Amino acid sequence: MTTINEMHQIFNLQKTQYDRAQPMTYEERVTVLNQIEALIRDNISELITALQADFGQRDPLQIVSADLTGPLATIAYIKKHLRKWILPAKQRSGLMALTGTKQYVYNEPLGVVGIMSPFNAPIDLALDPAVEAIAAGNRVMVKISEYTPKTAALVQKLSQG
Repeated sequence: MTTINEMHQIFNLQKTQYDRAQPMTYEERVTVLNQIEALIRDNISELITALQADFGQRDPLQIVSADLTGPLATIAYIKKHLRKWILPAKQRSGLMALTGTKQYVYNEPLGVVGIMSPFNAPIDLALDPAVEAIAAGNRVMVKISEYTPKTAALVQKLSQG
């Protein structure tokens, strides 16, 4: 179980890394999304085993459909649209348009996003918002519920390796 002090240390490390680095490029974001997708696809049986251990023999089809399909679908959708989303969006200038002024909205990442998943959907409700935050260019800190210890330990092991 991760303590509050450990979470503060991880957050501060993430914040320091974010402050030092330039915002992630499109290619870097897609690379990270591909890594998360591969992490899920390559470890489906281990994820099913961990979730079954935490929930007491949950049906593998239910695990795949409820916990693993969501993040994979989100990643596919984001990769399809991300290039368009990160472009500056033209904004109406109102009366300033008469002077030739053009306005754009530049979407910029917030920094570090903390995500805490509940016990009943630890993978889906951790990874869905995580991939969205990563697509936006943020760093992500994920805390999986202490009520699903096997799943939390597996995700931590997989994310570090």
